[in-house]
Amino acid sequence: MLIGQTKIDSYLGYENLFMWITIVTVAAAFSLLVLKNKINNVIYK
Repeated sequence: MLIGQTKIDSYLGYENLFMWITIVTVAAAFSLLVLKNKINNVIYK
């Protein structure tokens, strides 16, 4: 029972880790895109 619970906890931990990595990656990519657009606007104006 205890071993099974530990496996479930570690699996949920890994799932949350992957979820956070995905969220951070998407947020970083989006902010880079916005930053790139702002820089391009400054250059071309």
